[in-house]
Order: sequence, then structure tokens, then C-alpha cells
Amino acid sequence: MSYLSHRGSVKDFYVTKDPTDTDFGTGYLHCKLRDDGTGPVSIFDLKERFPFGIVGKAQAIHDESVNFFNLMRKEDIPTHYLGNLGNRRMRVYVAHIPPKTGWEDWCKNRGKKPFLVPIEVVVTNTITPVASLHKRLRSGAMKPSEAGLSRIPEKDEVVELREPLITTSTKLGEHDVYRDDLFDIVGLTPDKRSEIQKIAKAANEAARDYAMNVGLHLADGKFEFIMGSDDRIYIADTFLTSDENRLLAQANDGSWVDMSKQFLRNLYTITGYREKLEEQQEADPPVPFEQWTLPEKLDSMALGTVTDASSVLHQQLCKKDRGMNPMSTATRVRNTLEGYMEIYRRDVTGKKL
Repeated sequence: MSYLSHRGSVKDFYVTKDPTDTDFGTGYLHCKLRDDGTGPVSIFDLKERFPFGIVGKAQAIHDESVNFFNLMRKEDIPTHYLGNLGNRRMRVYVAHIPPKTGWEDWCKNRGKKPFLVPIEVVVTNTITPVASLHKRLRSGAMKPSEAGLSRIPEKDEVVELREPLITTSTKLGEHDVYRDDLFDIVGLTPDKRSEIQKIAKAANEAARDYAMNVGLHLADGKFEFIMGSDDRIYIADTFLTSDENRLLAQANDGSWVDMSKQFLRNLYTITGYREKLEEQQEADPPVPFEQWTLPEKLDSMALGTVTDASSVLHQQLCKKDRGMNPMSTATRVRNTLEGYMEIYRRDVTGKKL
């Protein structure tokens, strides 16, 4: 028997055996379908309320995830992955999840319970204009020297870093919290912090090199981790997918274009929808989730380009020849964005032109 432990935007998490005070349990991740057979879209926290899905996306996310886990096995990097169950399911270890309220004390007093480390380790290879890191640098929340830079990036500048940058955040609060002392807060030793960062760097390097070899550029992504009763660290959740990472492909003018779900987010930022939604989310009091305004469905040409961008990433990452040309599709993505910017007079960050 299994039960649904967590319902995600694109993956549901089922538990078949609960973790104990000393051992991991087991369960599986299921890349789910919408009622119409398309794959769900995970932007703007709209979850199942998003008005449409993407053809083939659920299978793509599953295949890309399995591909990543197999890559980690080849590199001897530990993950929670135990095997492919088929039907878009992946068997994984299950750990205790800290409560959203009082997670700091729970982590410090957990004893030897295997647990989900409530820290996201974000690894950035390239800073794109829409990345939160770009915004933090532009706003002054982060100094350029902290990112290995000599100056603040320009508004539309894409910055490739000489060395990958590691930042940490947690999602257990109401908002993402970026702090350097998160490892101390959850009671992890400096040695354990170094171990987690070392694993993240090694996994990022392997994923970045793999992406490069299939004609893609891995801009950034986040890692999550679980820790066993023996203090061993494992990568948890998925990586190197169109849903978890910003993945870029080269257009015919030599520019690198984001083909991941960020493309769809960019389109709705340009139309002004994102600004309207944020006004509702940040209102006092906030507008209830059920009353959030939904985005209008894209025109058929734009939606077709979104679908093709997802399919190209699936083709390249999993080496499944679908007869699609990455450069041609990347050029269509760039042209679609430029066309929307011309119509709505906003750029991909939402600023008016």
C-alpha cells in the first residue's frame, strides 16, 4: 500500500514505507498528467489552476530525471534514486520532513532521524537577467564581489561566471530566504556544510558538462538533500530538467536563449500578467489563491513554440532523435519573445519599453 504524501505542481510524492527514527523509508515520485493528457505547468504557484498544459511534458520530465540520476550513478554521486518503476514513476528513499513551523528547533533536536535538509543549494554558472541573483545584484541586496564580479550587471546583461556560485535558501517560511548561516541554524557542522557544497559542485559540473555535450548550456539550478542516520548525504529530488533548471540553446544569431519553463514565464511577464498577479499576492490582505486572476491562453503559434522548446530539451537531454533542430527552435523562441515585446512594450523583466 502507498499513500500520497505531497502533491506538487508537476510531481506527486507517494510513500510506500514510512521512515523510522533510524532508517529511510521508501516511496516514489510520479510525474503526473492533467485530465486532458498534457503535462502540468509549474509557474506562478498556480498549480492545477493553470489554464493549459504542455503536450509530452510529463514523460519528458520523467525521462530527464532518470537520465540525471543515471548520470549521478556514473559519477559516484549519491542520490535518493532507487530505480525506474515505469509509468512516469521513480522509486526513491523517503526521509522525515521538518515541519514548516518550528523547523529550526526540530532539525537541531531530531536525534539521528533521517531527514530532508531544509536548505536549497543554488548553483549558478551564468546569471541571466530574469534570475533572482541578477535582481539581488541590481537591487543592492548582494554585492558584486560576493558573486566574483567587479561591477553590477547591466539590466539586460547575461553574465557567465568564471566559477560556479553557490548560494543557499530555504522555502520553509512564507518566502524564499537567502542566508549564509542556514547550515548553522539547522545544526549542521562546518564539515557537513563543506560536504554538501562539494556534492553540489560535483553534480553541477557533471550536469553542466553533459548539457554542453548535447548542445545546451546549464545556467543554474538548485539541489536539495537528505541526510541519513549515519550522517551520509544524498541528493534529493530531480535536476537537469526543463522544469528544475534554466537551460539555454543557441539561436541563429549566436545568442543563447532560455528553452526551459522560464520561456513561458517570460511571455507572461511581457504581457503584464505577472505584475497583475503579484499585486494580488502582495495585497493587504492578500487575494485568496482561489480568486487569483488566471492568465489567458497563448495564441496557437506561441503555444506551439513553447511545446517545441520542451520537446527539444527532451530530445537533447535524453538523446532521443525527434528530428527537431535546436537552433531553429531557439530562434523561434527568441523571435516569439521579441514579437511579444513589440506588442506589449515590456521586456522579460516586466519593465516598460
